[in-house]
Amino acid sequence: MSKIVLTVAFAEKDIVKALGAKWDSTNKYWYVPDGLSISPFIRWLPKNLKNIDVDNQSLDLEENTLLMFLSKIAQLIFRESRQSEWITAEISYLSRHSSGHYYLDLVQHNDQGIMIAKISAIIWKDIAINIDKKFSQIVNGGLKADIKVMILVKAKFDLIHGLKLVIEDIDPAYTIGDMAVKLKKIRNELIKQNIITSNKQVVLYHQFYNIAVVAPYDAAGLGDFKKEAELLQKYNLCEFKYYHANFQGKKAAKEIIEQIALAHKHHLETPYDMIVIIRGGGSVTDLAWLNDYDLAYCICKSVLPIICGIGHRKDSTILDEVSNRAFDTPSKVSTFIYNDVVSQAEDFIYQFTNILNTVNQNIMYHRTQLDVVLSSISSNAFSVSKVIYSDIGSVYGGISSHFFNCTKISGLTIRALFEQDILNYAFILLVENRRKIFNLINEFTYQSKKVVLDSEKKAALLINKVIGQDPIYILEKGFTIARDKDGNSLPSYELAKKCNEFILQFRDGKLLVSSVVEKNND
Repeated sequence: MSKIVLTVAFAEKDIVKALGAKWDSTNKYWYVPDGLSISPFIRWLPKNLKNIDVDNQSLDLEENTLLMFLSKIAQLIFRESRQSEWITAEISYLSRHSSGHYYLDLVQHNDQGIMIAKISAIIWKDIAINIDKKFSQIVNGGLKADIKVMILVKAKFDLIHGLKLVIEDIDPAYTIGDMAVKLKKIRNELIKQNIITSNKQVVLYHQFYNIAVVAPYDAAGLGDFKKEAELLQKYNLCEFKYYHANFQGKKAAKEIIEQIALAHKHHLETPYDMIVIIRGGGSVTDLAWLNDYDLAYCICKSVLPIICGIGHRKDSTILDEVSNRAFDTPSKVSTFIYNDVVSQAEDFIYQFTNILNTVNQNIMYHRTQLDVVLSSISSNAFSVSKVIYSDIGSVYGGISSHFFNCTKISGLTIRALFEQDILNYAFILLVENRRKIFNLINEFTYQSKKVVLDSEKKAALLINKVIGQDPIYILEKGFTIARDKDGNSLPSYELAKKCNEFILQFRDGKLLVSSVVEKNND
């Protein structure tokens, strides 16, 4: 019996091979070997054999085997999927085989996040190289899992391995567009709820002492941030508490939200001045994980100002739009904090120096006054002692003169008069001098207490003045502080009018104003 030659398209060779057909490598065609039923191969028979009587074939046509059933499916798939088609799907799994081929799982989820379709796919080596080159423009390292893509596919059904898709091309623009659509949807929802600018309205006080930092584990951007942060911490100028989370993958947004919530909990115990969210550079698809509604909502509702340094100069995320302030690198965030803290420290040193000078001047003044009082007390004591000495001399002279005059009187009379007069006069002198000494002591005690009380009052006034010069105290009392654009304070009208523009610092913010010099009509 001559060979029954089959007309087989290249795409169907695996089907006829699985059905039992053989390949004639010399004549380059497929044929049905002797003894094998031709019924599974009817669609590949030449036209002149289409009406062949298959009743006498060795294979029982009533027996519908698995091979025959799968063959029918393969034929249907081939007939309905002759042309490649563009479809959208999410890559849930991707493996790069050592052969260079890529093996993937493609899935689709509904709006509730439930998977509603899944299929395996393959990208042959040559195609994979071209796709990676094309896709590496938006994804570091080329194609990867957990992104949504638009791909050109063709169905392939293998009788052993089943159905899979062969990926022939990919459109990176769709992936970027899908991210943009998602971002717009989040933005519109936040605007609808009127909370998109809520965190921007939280007052960011420019006195940073304690800051919470949310960042990935061991990220390069975190290392850049710590260079200046650790310097501030070393000199006890500002404290930093770090909270770590993944910034890529399906769990990224949830982990970041959890760390922000933990920082708010710690804020109730030890207040933070703000929360910083930073990560290093990455591709557009890496950033896409941060475009999450729940994460954006969390930032909008934060009672603390949130500063972002996501690490991407060209593309932004929803976090940049809703945060209090946004920088394109973590190092710029640390520089902002560093410059502010150093500026506040320098201003404090300037204010403290002024206070110290005022204190020293007051101390010198009161020391001079005290020296005057002590000198007066010493002078008065010396004068009193001179009076006492003079009085004693006078008494002594009077006693001598009286004694000389009395020598003319009889011995008994002299003795009586002398003893009586001496005792009386000495008693009177003693009482008088005791009174003067007592008055001097009282005067000295009074003057000393008066000096001490005056010094205490003036010291208390000085302390109040020192406390009153604290910028925070001044602002909280409803006053304002005028500064030039470099942050230097302007304590006088003369200094302020030299500036074309200067800054008024209030308790809840700053205002840039222009100076207008009023002319004196007099």
